[in-house]
Formats: sequence, structure tokens, C-alpha cells
Amino acid sequence: ALTCGFGMWFRVPNFAGPDEYSRLIQPMKVAGRVAADPGFESLRAALLDGRALGATFYLFGFVLVPVFAVVLLTGRLGDFVALGGIESRWELWHAAPAWFWSSSVLLGRLVTVALGVGCVYLTYRIGVEFRDRATGRLAALFLSLSVGFVSQAHELGEDIPSLFFVLLTLLLAARYAHRGERASFLAGALTGGVAIAFKLSGGVAAIALGVAYLDRARRA
Repeated sequence: ALTCGFGMWFRVPNFAGPDEYSRLIQPMKVAGRVAADPGFESLRAALLDGRALGATFYLFGFVLVPVFAVVLLTGRLGDFVALGGIESRWELWHAAPAWFWSSSVLLGRLVTVALGVGCVYLTYRIGVEFRDRATGRLAALFLSLSVGFVSQAHELGEDIPSLFFVLLTLLLAARYAHRGERASFLAGALTGGVAIAFKLSGGVAAIALGVAYLDRARRA
């Protein structure tokens, strides 16, 4: 948790990079357009405008619910709807209050940190499943100290969420291969699909599940 969360406050209320901005602004744009013009057509147009982010859109859209709730409760919805007409990122960042960006970025990063901690735990469980607790602890330690993992674990993005569901699928695939639990296979199919929804490289989870199925069939 310490390595994943370290630096979570970096540059707040600024973004750590363009990816953080795009992951937050897409659900914000949809919410703003629907608030300005409630209806299915405005929702459809907002969803189709911009890059398709898959499950990332829904994850960070859900994260922003408390921020939108504060906007509604304080009666500032009209002010924020007006921001939707600003095209420049620079002007938009200055037009919105600092608390809005700070709370949005920190909430999003907090979710990423939680999933990063979950990745470390799942790595431990996979090690236990294949060998023993010592192996699980060593694998979890290596992951938690990995520079690439730590750099992504406290920033907004789809890499850590996708990795979390890939690891969960690997664990379920291992349990199916070792114990033949049908529930583990079905749950793995679901989590593997979620991993792909976050990032196409999550398709490695489907391969692992397929290998587990063939291995179980061979030994049956």
C-alpha cells in the first residue's frame, strides 16, 4: 500500500500527464452535455464524441459521482455546464475551481491505488496456489518494488485496472486447473472479459484460461 500510494498527491490539482486528463474529461463531457440537454440523443452524441475508453470510462465516471453530487448540492450545475463549451484544455483547467480538479484527480488515483494493492495481493495468492506462502510473498514483494508497476499504481489510467483483472483471471484459471471448480472457470471468463474491456492486452487472460481448460481436460 505504501509503494502504490506514494506520490499520489503529485502535481495536484494538475494532471500527471495527458492520459489522466483524457480519462477524467470524457465522463465529465458526457455528464455536462446530458445535464445541458437531457435526452437519449444528447447522451449518444456525447458518448460517440472522442476516444472510446471502454471500461475505463465507466470506472472513472463512477469515481466522479461524489464530485458531481457536490456540484448539484451547492447549486453550481449551471456554471459547470457552461464549461462544456470550452475547447482549450488550458482554459478549461483555469475556468474550473481548484477543488474540482483536486478532488477528481485524488479520487481517481485512490481507486488506482486500491486496485494496485489488490494486484500485489493477487500476486501473493497466485504464488501460494502454485507453490507455497513463501513463494507468494516473494512474488508480491518483487511486484510491489517494480518501478513500472509503482509508477502506474498512483496515476489515473487503465493499466492497473486491467492488470488487476488479468491477475484475478490467472488465479481463477489456476484454481480451475488444480481443482476442477466450474465456478472458478466461469468467474475467470467474466474477469477475463473485464480485463479486455479495460485494455486489449488483457486478452492474455483469455489465453491463460484456455490453457487451464486444456490442461484440466488432459488430466481428467
